Amino acid sequence: TVPILAPDPIAWLCIGFKIDKGVLEQLKQLTQLEIGILSLGKAGSVLHASTLMPGENVALNNDWQQAIGKASFFETYQNNPYLSRLLVLHKQDEFSIVALIQRSWHDALDDFYRLRWLMMLIALAGMAIVLLISVWLAGTVSRPMQLLVNGVRAIGLGDYHHKVQLAASDEIGELGRAFNEMSGQLAEKEKIRNLLGKVVSPAVVNELMNSEIRLGGELREITALFSDLAGFTTIAESMQPEPLVALLNDYLTQMSNEINANDGVIDKFIGDAIVAFWGAPVIEERHAVLALKSALAMQHALAQLRRHWQVLGLPLLAMRIGVNTGSAIVGNMGSADRMDYTMMGDTVNLAARLEGANKVYGTDILLSEYTYAQVSDVFLCRELDKVRVQGKRQPVRVYQLLGEHNQVDSADKALCEVFAEALSEFRQCRWARAENLLLSILRDYRDDAVSRLYLDRLQTYRVTPPDTSWDGIYDLQK
Repeated sequence: TVPILAPDPIAWLCIGFKIDKGVLEQLKQLTQLEIGILSLGKAGSVLHASTLMPGENVALNNDWQQAIGKASFFETYQNNPYLSRLLVLHKQDEFSIVALIQRSWHDALDDFYRLRWLMMLIALAGMAIVLLISVWLAGTVSRPMQLLVNGVRAIGLGDYHHKVQLAASDEIGELGRAFNEMSGQLAEKEKIRNLLGKVVSPAVVNELMNSEIRLGGELREITALFSDLAGFTTIAESMQPEPLVALLNDYLTQMSNEINANDGVIDKFIGDAIVAFWGAPVIEERHAVLALKSALAMQHALAQLRRHWQVLGLPLLAMRIGVNTGSAIVGNMGSADRMDYTMMGDTVNLAARLEGANKVYGTDILLSEYTYAQVSDVFLCRELDKVRVQGKRQPVRVYQLLGEHNQVDSADKALCEVFAEALSEFRQCRWARAENLLLSILRDYRDDAVSRLYLDRLQTYRVTPPDTSWDGIYDLQK
């Protein structure tokens, strides 16, 4: 409204426009707000225009009066919440024109919702990326580690040629290269062990590989075994070298297998002779028992070989074994450049003498009283004599090994009992009684060479009786 002055106001120039829904729609586009115009008078309220839907206009017309005096308030129209504010545009007396400005809560928060979903998508994408990176990183670490774990397991199972393929240049790659170097060294060590195992016994190999190799020995209680083939020298002179070597290797292989099976240590081969011992380098409380088990197994294996040799037309060989138990020096003997893990001492010498004494008694396994003292509860043995061997002043009782108690028959036990009585009578110079007992043995055991030997001695003593100082000891040095 503008006054027209001439110079006093003579008129008023009024310019206006109709406020209808179209105007409000334009304002809505500019402000993104819902707008309603209402008038209030004595006659009541009138909604002149609104950008709301017709149904929402009805609710607005009924509820707006409750909002007068409030700075802002919430209204819900058809489940759609609105944040509303009333503005009085004009008021005169009891007549008022009111503008209601509203914003849909959903529309107001639409950008927030979109941002929230966007942030959630970004978070999910970030988590997925992190997960993928984690899996990749875990794979770069766990795969090499798994290869190393598999390699360690392979080494533990004895596959010393196992290698791991790690191309990385970091610490894990360095660990893989160190592992391969280790496996190579273990493979080389195992190769040396296998080569040594073909030269010396496995127990000696372990001792050499696990300790400092130096000359020296220690005193141990051991059981020594000497074996020899009867008449092998004569047989060797009549055979060609190739079949002789084949026969000897076949024999030594079978005997070695039996000794190794009973945890024995093969000291050396001397032609057809075998020298072995038990109780070193690994301490074994049952060394005497294992030695005699090995002796019986060797004789059993030789019996099988003889059947095989008979088919091939080869000579049938017999084996003599001597076993003794006692203290001996065992260790690395020789020079700094060449040494053998061997044994030495009177115990060893007596075992060798007992092996040779089998020729006197016609037996195949002889053992000393020192061995018998440790095995009498396991093996049935027959005392044969009390002898003084070459190089030893102290006499020693010698026994013939017949077998394990749980494997021999009643006839062998009866033989031992009758012979023990005959031996007692013989040592007391009761020749007639001793002769009767020996003859009774030969009636049942015609091939018992020991009884025949004592009958020959008995006849000699009848012709030339021993002097009163005779103690029943037989001097094997003669």
